[in-house]
Amino acid sequence: MTTQRNEGIDNRGNINAGSLAVGRGATANQTVNVQNSSESMQRVEEQLQQLLKLLGEEGRAVPDHDEVMRSAERVKEELAQERPSKLTITSLLDGIARAVSSVGTIATVVEGLKAVVTALF
Repeated sequence: MTTQRNEGIDNRGNINAGSLAVGRGATANQTVNVQNSSESMQRVEEQLQQLLKLLGEEGRAVPDHDEVMRSAERVKEELAQERPSKLTITSLLDGIARAVSSVGTIATVVEGLKAVVTALF
């Protein structure tokens, strides 16, 4: 009797994956194309406005509120540049995310903003 070794996927539920590789030497790649960069930039601007609004309304619960506000304004300034720096924007957003982690509604908006920025740049 030979034993069979599973070299694939033994799944008894759901799999939802952007890319998936199975087996010896398998690789998986996922490419995200931003179809309309002006539409994506509009989403970034809308989410940034929502962030600024929430920081104004609920931001006093955030430690270092004034510094977080300045950082969010700096993101807005960088996005207005002819060639915005992805490194500057993502670094600022990472810092903001750490600072607002205790305020769920604001943290959620920051994470959404980070995702859109990552896809855009």
